[in-house]
Amino acid sequence: MKDWVGKDAAKYLQLGKNGQVTLKGISAANFMKLGGAAAIVGNLIRSTSSTAALSLSANVTDNAGRSTPAFTRPDAKGTLTEINPAMFPRIEGGATQTMDTALAHDLGGHGLQDMWGISGLDKRYGSMDQRVTPFVPYGEAFAVTMENIYRASQGMDIRGYYINPGDYDPPKP
Repeated sequence: MKDWVGKDAAKYLQLGKNGQVTLKGISAANFMKLGGAAAIVGNLIRSTSSTAALSLSANVTDNAGRSTPAFTRPDAKGTLTEINPAMFPRIEGGATQTMDTALAHDLGGHGLQDMWGISGLDKRYGSMDQRVTPFVPYGEAFAVTMENIYRASQGMDIRGYYINPGDYDPPKP
C-alpha cells in the first residue's frame, strides 16, 4: 500500500492489528488532499461504518466462479477485494490495467461505493449502457470513474470503457 500512495503520503500510514491501516500525524481530510491513491485511501479510512479489506490471491473468482484478475464482494463487515498480482499488466477497457489501477477500480471504486452507500444508478459518477454490454452491473460506472480519477492523477491513459466501447459514459463535468 505504501508504494501505491507514494512516499510523501506513505509516511503517514500506520499498519495496525489485523492489518488495519490508520493515519498517524494527519487527518483523513488532509491526507486525501495529497491526491492520487492517497485520496482513495483517505476516503476509505474516513468511511468508518464498514470495512474495505484487501487480499492478494492466486485464485480470484467472480460470483459466477470465473477466474478474474480482481473482484470485490460484500462480506459481513463491508467488502473484500481480492487481487491476483500475476494477472497484471493487461489491457482492460482500452487501457493498460496494472495492479495499481485495479486497486483504484476495485478497492477505491466498488469498496468505496459500498461504504458510502452510493447507488449504481447515480449518474453523478457516470453510467453504464446495457444496450452495448448487456448485464454489466451499473456499479461499474462508479468503479471506472474512480479508476480514471487515479489514472489522471498519475498521468496515465484514461480507461474509455468497461468491456465494449460505448458501454461506459463518464460523469458530466
